[in-house]
Amino acid sequence: FISHTWATGQDQARTLKAQLTLMLPGLRVWLDVDNMRSKAGTAATDKKHFEQLMDSVRVMTSFLSGHVNEATGEEVLYQSAHDDWVLDTVFSVDGSHLVTVSRDRSMKLILVAAQQFIDNITSITPGALRGGLMTVDRHPSRDELVVGGADGEPSLFRMYREKDRKIGDDYNRIRRFERMDGRVTAVEFDRAGARVVAGSSHLSAGQVRMYSVEDGQTLWTRELAGGVYTCAFRPDGAVVAAAGFGGVVHLLDAATGEVQSKFSAVPLRRVRTVNAADATLRAPATGEDGS
Repeated sequence: FISHTWATGQDQARTLKAQLTLMLPGLRVWLDVDNMRSKAGTAATDKKHFEQLMDSVRVMTSFLSGHVNEATGEEVLYQSAHDDWVLDTVFSVDGSHLVTVSRDRSMKLILVAAQQFIDNITSITPGALRGGLMTVDRHPSRDELVVGGADGEPSLFRMYREKDRKIGDDYNRIRRFERMDGRVTAVEFDRAGARVVAGSSHLSAGQVRMYSVEDGQTLWTRELAGGVYTCAFRPDGAVVAAAGFGGVVHLLDAATGEVQSKFSAVPLRRVRTVNAADATLRAPATGEDGS
């Protein structure tokens, strides 16, 4: 099930549907603008059928270019300050502000209650930004942000400007971390806010790298086959999970970066023919242990 705010996001949502059906043949993808029984977005919408569908879906993906009330689904924020796709968002510690990063190379601050664009957190100096921004995370207890994107250089920013902006300054940036290979596709703080893990993708290879927040030092780097698209800490901070183009989830020791184990994100079962006269009749093969 894929949905989006009515004012925006239709093209992007349809792209998601097309890519999912291409990558996973046979997958049933329901997109509101394509599959409503009645005219979508109007009083003619088949509400009963829609509610039944919502009860039956197994996975829901929402492409949101605004902010919605979780309990009611009502849109409570719409903001169009960006010039290109918004690829990630995060709230301030108190939930009063929303931070957005975009392919337009900027990171913006929005006041939620007023739906008001407040500031560009990133520099507005021409040429200062060297590529689109793809991912952002907020420190667990401070309004500080780690962000990554096409330039391959994760950076730590303060959320709120504390002095007047001047053309040429980059005041909100606290530090740059060591550059990674390719595009930075994922960043995350640990629960203590002491470390940041980042993932990147370059050609047919990926990297996972751990940084110290306090001094910006690189703690370790792990090379993986296939671009890394996502990474996350286990709640206790002892293990990092990383996955991407290769379809394999790697579990890494968060202290050393050593691979502890790995498994397929979408396990596939082999099949064997059970009727020699009819090669089209197939049944699941036994597992490696004979089960």
